[in-house]
Amino acid sequence: MLFTSYDDHPRRLITLKLGGKEWHSTAAELLARYFDHYRKLLHLNDFSPASQDEIAIQQMREKHALPDIEAGRFEAAIKKVRSLWASLPGAGYGQPENSLDSLQQAFVRAGGQVL
Repeated sequence: MLFTSYDDHPRRLITLKLGGKEWHSTAAELLARYFDHYRKLLHLNDFSPASQDEIAIQQMREKHALPDIEAGRFEAAIKKVRSLWASLPGAGYGQPENSLDSLQQAFVRAGGQVL
């Protein structure tokens, strides 16, 4: 889905067909209702990539995954946050999931360290 402004969450309900099932979602990195909560909590002004990053970090904080990330316990961190993002391995939403190995490689390429 494309949108033309980062002023606010796009708030568009989309329908996808995956594996013979229809999925309805307002997700654009996160659901609109979660954006509203975090926008208020974190005093965000927009839906910019920087704001989305702040939300993701807050969500990882709430799931107690940041100490695992900082210590290089990549797999442990993924297990704690996989319910937040359908594309993470083991999320269980019936949508396509990335492999742990491919995510870990991307994490290392971005400068992360893994034990």
